[in-house]
Amino acid sequence: MRLARKKFKQFLKPKFTLPFLIFLLTFFLRIYLLDNNLFFGWEQGRDAWVIKDIIELKKLTLIGPKTDLEGIFHGPFYYYLMAIPYFLGRGNPIIASLFICFLSSLGASLLFFTARKELTLISRLSVALISALSFQAIVFSRWLSNPSLVLPLSIFLLFFLSQKFKETNFPIIIITWGLIFHLELASALFLTPVLIYYYFINFKKINLLFLLKSALILFLIFSPYLLFDFRHHQILSKSFLNFFKTTQASQPISFAFLKELYRVGLREFTLLILPSFPLITKIFLPLLLLIAFLERKKQIAKIVLIWIFSPLVFLIPLRTVPMSQTLIHLGPAFFLLIGLFLEKTITFTKKQFLAIIILIFLLVSNFNYYLETIPENKNFFFRAYQYTFIGDQKKIIDFVYQEAKGEEFYFDYYTFPYWLPQGWTYLFESYGKRKYGYLPSEERTEEFFVIIEPDEVTPQYQEDWYQKLEKETKLLKTFTSGRLKVEKRLLL
Repeated sequence: MRLARKKFKQFLKPKFTLPFLIFLLTFFLRIYLLDNNLFFGWEQGRDAWVIKDIIELKKLTLIGPKTDLEGIFHGPFYYYLMAIPYFLGRGNPIIASLFICFLSSLGASLLFFTARKELTLISRLSVALISALSFQAIVFSRWLSNPSLVLPLSIFLLFFLSQKFKETNFPIIIITWGLIFHLELASALFLTPVLIYYYFINFKKINLLFLLKSALILFLIFSPYLLFDFRHHQILSKSFLNFFKTTQASQPISFAFLKELYRVGLREFTLLILPSFPLITKIFLPLLLLIAFLERKKQIAKIVLIWIFSPLVFLIPLRTVPMSQTLIHLGPAFFLLIGLFLEKTITFTKKQFLAIIILIFLLVSNFNYYLETIPENKNFFFRAYQYTFIGDQKKIIDFVYQEAKGEEFYFDYYTFPYWLPQGWTYLFESYGKRKYGYLPSEERTEEFFVIIEPDEVTPQYQEDWYQKLEKETKLLKTFTSGRLKVEKRLLL
């Protein structure tokens, strides 16, 4: 009893209670309205089917989701990790998404302990709170996709890089980097200069045995890639080579290209730190970078600067402009920029008052933007004209089964992207079958249902398709939920 009382008193100390409260706040903000607003498109359905095959031991894949480069894939780590919540949740995507939110929330708490010897308590608390309320961080946490786990793993990596060097940490750093490579290949490449810097400043402290262990760990992490490449006639290595051959690296570096790189970096900083005031961030980001440069005697400031600028090592030679999901690893570095800025403010003014005012402004701005966007599913970069939110999808499926009244039925669809129904087919399997006991027929029935997603890209294409549908069938009943529609029709 005394031991339990002693541990409880230790837990009440700020160094334990603050991270725990930050975790609770972070987790709540990420799961709010998730059961209705979770985006579940064709990619989420595709991944869920692959994970289902893994759980049932039907197919143990060696590769993960496709990248945006032809013939290049992410690693399979995401699939095998997400098999845990999908198995525990009996295939429920909401449980899988809660799992990602949980890991992301742990990351925000871990930021509180990052650089604790170089930043004061209030600065570290500010870093963690900004991470908790960051709009872009919340959006990624609510995205059921492999890049969403890059942010918590990047925080984990930065935490160990900022610690006093220990040989036992080096394999952990290598493992974390390798897992990020599995999740988002570009992010891992962008982080490589940070690891090289860390290796060289600690070169004399690293035992050869640990280097060999780290090399073995890397081999094991990349072994699925190597095996897949060997079994499929070097498709991965050939695709990598082809990518480097077809880049515009031979083209001169233009001012317009550099301006676009800055615009993209500024956009990510704005979404992560101050989405309500994009004009302010144009001044704020250069100021933060200047302060980090002035504080470069601090190890954390050096790491943060290298972390932020390292993508340019690859982007400028390749003349490539990155997409949002490849830059989410910048999040922890941007959060720590705020910590360094507030630390400098306190040192300069000799008071904490101004730093607290700045922090409150940042937090209130982010929370206000959260209230304006999250409940309405606005400004999510990844949904790109798609409106497949799971609450609406379930209502559509409920209508279909209730109208079918236990009879066999077939469903047709107009999806965006075009003719990719994996999200719907998975929900009929995981939700419809479990609730109503059977699946849609693969053969067209006389009475059938047509699920229609809006097409805001080429509406004329949808209109032509619908006119053909009208000629061949008769409309019996319509049901709408959100921007999704289902029609019960009769074959003529």
